[in-house]
Amino acid sequence: PYPMPKPLIMPGCYIWDLPPDLSPEWRAFADFQVFTMRSWVRHKLSAIRRVDTRRGVLVDRKPDGWAVESLFADLAADGSAALKNEGAPSGADMMLRSMGAALNVPHAQELHFQLPVSRSVVDATCFYGSYPADGIFWLARWTPQQLSQPSPARNGTFLQVPEIVHDYLPAVHAAWDEFMAAAPPPDPDVLVFGSRTSELVGGPRRGLFFDIDGQREFNALFLQQLPAHMATEYSPWVNLSDFKLVFACGRILTKSAVERIAEYAKDGGHVVRVGDVGFYTAGRSERKLLQRRLKDCPYVRTAPALTATLRRIEPLETLLAWAGIERAVRVIPASPSSRDWAVLHRGQGGRRYIAVMPSWDGPGVRGSILHGTPAELAAEYGLADGVVELRDLPADTTWRVETFHRDRKALGDRRVTDGVLRFPAAPAVIGETQLYRLTQISRNHKEDENSHEHP
Repeated sequence: PYPMPKPLIMPGCYIWDLPPDLSPEWRAFADFQVFTMRSWVRHKLSAIRRVDTRRGVLVDRKPDGWAVESLFADLAADGSAALKNEGAPSGADMMLRSMGAALNVPHAQELHFQLPVSRSVVDATCFYGSYPADGIFWLARWTPQQLSQPSPARNGTFLQVPEIVHDYLPAVHAAWDEFMAAAPPPDPDVLVFGSRTSELVGGPRRGLFFDIDGQREFNALFLQQLPAHMATEYSPWVNLSDFKLVFACGRILTKSAVERIAEYAKDGGHVVRVGDVGFYTAGRSERKLLQRRLKDCPYVRTAPALTATLRRIEPLETLLAWAGIERAVRVIPASPSSRDWAVLHRGQGGRRYIAVMPSWDGPGVRGSILHGTPAELAAEYGLADGVVELRDLPADTTWRVETFHRDRKALGDRRVTDGVLRFPAAPAVIGETQLYRLTQISRNHKEDENSHEHP
């Protein structure tokens, strides 16, 4: 056993600015935190299953749970357990959900402010909750006292919640049901391999659900219309060979993580080393082990740390082309100053569904969706507009485009030209989701010939 680690403190220096604590004592302390969390959950599940083998169990992720993704293996072994995370709407929920999805473990969201205080909160929570998932499941909880308490919304109290719950939620429920009932999209081609260890022994020295080196990259790719999956050293069930491109992130990696990434690259997988990934190796005195393991490998490139404004940096498109990846759906902003869009799609054959939402970035902007009315959001942050492009439809086919979420109307018929179908996205405020339904109404010549040959 190791003694309790001594805290690393420098007067006047915040902990984030201190060098990592690579001592075996601190590493043992971090491992103990993860071990005790998993042991607690296993013990509770075992006790429940001794008296109830049928009903589902919801495990509530609390702030003191370190490396919570390590629980997915235990929840999968149970077969009827799910993880609930309080923090929605946020990209960190998607990051966790993607690791659980590989083991078919359900993931429930709980609103960070407990109640849906604006329409944008409902939209964003449903939008984020739909990926990667077979259904949208989120919780809201409240007490009567909250109705008279101050809220994050600009009208000062939670009194607007009844309008959201009783009017807006039922109005959009059917639209989200239809969207989620469609065939899910293909599994993503991109994986972000992040590092828990970087945050456990460096930076904040904690293991909260969002403390993963690589979360920024995961969110940046999503906001650039490239939904990815996530993995860390605590999700060994994620198979790197299932992906065409892996972004390796984290200044501090475990040796096993270094080996997983190196073997993937040597087998022909495309790896992007982000920033100073692998500068330290946990538990070892040597530096830059990953860099040496990947030396002279033709399937490795480097990139700076990714940000939400990545679309303005051309190397992203170059990296995707290098790995043979083409996005099936994109929203092209109307101008360089226009906000970026996040986009999701479902469906197959002659019926497709597109969900788009103007993204938010920058200090305080994420919380802006709590402000209340679309008019207030538009006045402060402006409207986003752009053009939706689909590139995976049969050539020379015609499709009827309709919006069926907040506004229900037909947008006319659009034809696939030069391999692309285009239609305008209605101007929207940040956090405002639009759902589009595309129905094929004419076939190309090849399809017509096949239909005559095979009546």
